[in-house]
Amino acid sequence: MDWEEEYQRKLVSVEAAAGVVKSGDIVFMSAGPSCPVDVIHALSARYRELENVHVASGLLMQPFDYLKGEYKGHITHHSGFLGPLERMFMPQGNIRVRPYQFSKIVKIIPRRHYDVAIFEVSAPDEKGFMSFGPVGTFSNGMIARHVETIIVQVNRRTPFVYGMDAHIHVSQVDYICEGEHDL
Repeated sequence: MDWEEEYQRKLVSVEAAAGVVKSGDIVFMSAGPSCPVDVIHALSARYRELENVHVASGLLMQPFDYLKGEYKGHITHHSGFLGPLERMFMPQGNIRVRPYQFSKIVKIIPRRHYDVAIFEVSAPDEKGFMSFGPVGTFSNGMIARHVETIIVQVNRRTPFVYGMDAHIHVSQVDYICEGEHDL
């Protein structure tokens, strides 16, 4: 099977991608402008059916509903880097701070357990590789090697960025959904 057929076989709706997350899961999501916005909004909408889901990220650029206090116990946010949005929602009690030094990320990631990773990526190139985008190269490649299930949200506005650990192949992901939004 070529990568284009595999892409189509793994393609699901945004809601179906968010439906992969189950109670008790520890989820990693891309940070900043590489955040898979549509999947996270769909995940937030499911909060009443979820218990003890923990989402790890940082420097959010979208005010996701799950950051609110009433989502506590359903979906909790763990931030490695507090930006203005996380700080704004902190008093509501649903954000946990897990600071670390960026220079230590290579040692930290292999010791962390994630059930699901949700990455925003570019459209695939001619060989089936998708780029993690402007912020995803920070840790996404390492996370992908230490997670059980990988969901990608293809955003055609995400630039194809080059570098070490900057790409993931269609064959390496479990679910693909598409959503388009500004970074």
